[in-house]
Amino acid sequence: MTPEEQNLISSLFDRLGQASNQPKDAEADQLIRSKVAEIPSSPYLLVQSALVMQQALSNAQSRIATLEKQVTEAKTGAGSQQTGGSFLSGVASLFGGGQSHGQPQQATPPPPPSVPAPPIVQPPQLPRTELGLKSECSFIMDLKRVWRGVGSL
Repeated sequence: MTPEEQNLISSLFDRLGQASNQPKDAEADQLIRSKVAEIPSSPYLLVQSALVMQQALSNAQSRIATLEKQVTEAKTGAGSQQTGGSFLSGVASLFGGGQSHGQPQQATPPPPPSVPAPPIVQPPQLPRTELGLKSECSFIMDLKRVWRGVGSL
């Protein structure tokens, strides 16, 4: 286990400790206890799942914030462009006039650039040694293998 994983686990249990005085559904509590007795490794697997989901949620929130910022910037960029000129400045050239009343002819502004969504990039699959993991049984890294097994049931 890495020091980061140890901190994540400790932090999760600190939060659980703060919520431990909340009322419990007795029937659900009994069912959970019986399932833990049936599958002794379930607390380990549940902690892995919770931490991976927490990381996924954090990544999703970050992605949403980035996209919202891009949308806001695109909207404010489009709203700040002004067409300028007078009522007849755009049509003066249609009647043979170049510039009317000393005002330069205004070109139609280009449409605001569309903001394409950045492509979704999958992280590279790095060997455990490149991730700085010392053991072959890293707590979080084994979750992928476990979920593959659960999905085939």
